[in-house]
Amino acid sequence: MASPQSQELTTGADGKATASVKLIGSQNTWRPYTLSYTIRNTSPENENFQLYGSVPVVYRDLALRGNMGDDGNLSIRTNRVDISKIVKAEDLNQEDNLIGATWDTAVTAELHRVYFTKKETGSYYDFIHKLNVPTYEYEHHDDIESSKTIQTKNGEYTLTDLPKSSKDAYYYFLLKAADSKGATVEETAYLSLPYDYGYSTSKHRYNFIKKGVGNDYAAMYKFDEGEKVAFEVRDNGAPVSEGRILSAIVQKEITRYQTSGKPEAEVAYEESLVPNYTIAGAYLMVSMFMKSILTG
Repeated sequence: MASPQSQELTTGADGKATASVKLIGSQNTWRPYTLSYTIRNTSPENENFQLYGSVPVVYRDLALRGNMGDDGNLSIRTNRVDISKIVKAEDLNQEDNLIGATWDTAVTAELHRVYFTKKETGSYYDFIHKLNVPTYEYEHHDDIESSKTIQTKNGEYTLTDLPKSSKDAYYYFLLKAADSKGATVEETAYLSLPYDYGYSTSKHRYNFIKKGVGNDYAAMYKFDEGEKVAFEVRDNGAPVSEGRILSAIVQKEITRYQTSGKPEAEVAYEESLVPNYTIAGAYLMVSMFMKSILTG
């Protein structure tokens, strides 16, 4: 990380001043890194002024990438960083604009295994079931399983026969190489996503979402005046088929209570309520609640 620097400048007759800044810190990545600056007057007369801005910086000239394919293999690619296509700062938002000619070089691939161990820390009393329930904390582990150095050819190398992540542990590669000045370039490549956000697990994540829009997030928050908007309950992303909804419109106070006999609620959208407008709902699964009471 670049260390904070400060210097005092005096503007000329044209009101301009020029400063040169040498970056002291560094980042082990070829992807653009943003540094910020602040300019303020030191001897205010009639008023103070401040100016804020940012500067994108590319620290390395070797583009090191690792991509998982649908076949479960990891493709490692090495290219020279080419800034000739960068005309304006927005061009840096497209990764391909920095990719130049292929570069054959040595890459160290370090395989990591990440998992958690459970440790009992105490307990609490469950008054419904009349028993002590243990509490736990989870310790994070990041172990190096193996390390090997490979040589890319035509800017590419493929790693095969890789371990598969599971609910008990996931894997990632820490890739390391050196750029033209010998500075380290690092890249992390996951063999699968480290978190599945509750999908396909025993945990349930409930959401109250506009019905009929699938996973189109833009459509979820698009409403027309007078539209009768139907909201549905989703469990881990999938609509539920049983249960009831208690919903209400919340503006300055809670109003318009309503219940439904299914896990859906319909509300007429009114633009006059915007922006202080919230739809709050409670999802009740009677069978699960009754089961908890009966077994207590």
